Amino acid sequence: MSEKQTNSSPILWDPRGFLLPVQRATNSVNKGSEVVGLKSKEFAVLTVFATSTSLTDKSVTKIVAIDSHVGIAITGRKTDAQVIIEYLKLECKKYTYYFGKPYPVNRLVAELGNTMFRNSQRISCQPFEVGILFAGYDERGSHIYQVMPSGEYFNCKAMVIGGRSQTVRSYLESNLECFLTSTKEDIICEAIRAINWEIPSEKQSHLNIAIVGENQKFEFLSEKEENVDEKCRGCESVQDSICHSHIS
Repeated sequence: MSEKQTNSSPILWDPRGFLLPVQRATNSVNKGSEVVGLKSKEFAVLTVFATSTSLTDKSVTKIVAIDSHVGIAITGRKTDAQVIIEYLKLECKKYTYYFGKPYPVNRLVAELGNTMFRNSQRISCQPFEVGILFAGYDERGSHIYQVMPSGEYFNCKAMVIGGRSQTVRSYLESNLECFLTSTKEDIICEAIRAINWEIPSEKQSHLNIAIVGENQKFEFLSEKEENVDEKCRGCESVQDSICHSHIS
């Protein structure tokens, strides 16, 4: 595509073929707060360092329960996040009303992805400037999904989005196999350890954790369970012995 064609297009294209509004939204999400999600066979966990909810803040990072079987960790522009949260809650209520059962997680993610994609292709709209991790459990098992501002979505075993995520991603990739066989306590411990991997101890505050799984509705952990030292100390010896071969 020539530079003349790029400048005259009502939807702004980079000469390399990228949609500029989508690229800006993605870059903004990549500079935001860390969000970590990982799963075992029976459970899925989300962890974030929640940001302030002041009315003057333009961005937000938080975990939200969408339905009893699914929730999201979302980071990015506050107004876009609120629109998506309300949209997902409404879709779940409508599905349950018409079909009498929870919305399958993969279909809910696909529905949101299609909606976000349409926004990125319209002249009158801007892409949603948010990054999202889904954690859910349904008849197909536990799920972690990533949804990008472009509308692309990925089924993941573990994922981290936001700033300073490369080292955490390497840690997650090294331990994928042991995550899948982890107990409820161990998977919580690994989520805490992952999100704290590059965070200085003085900044390890406002940690939010949520879990969903088999016979486990989506819920937030209590402050006692969120204590990093207490939780990791309890499972460190067991988990390290399981994962040693994967790390080395």
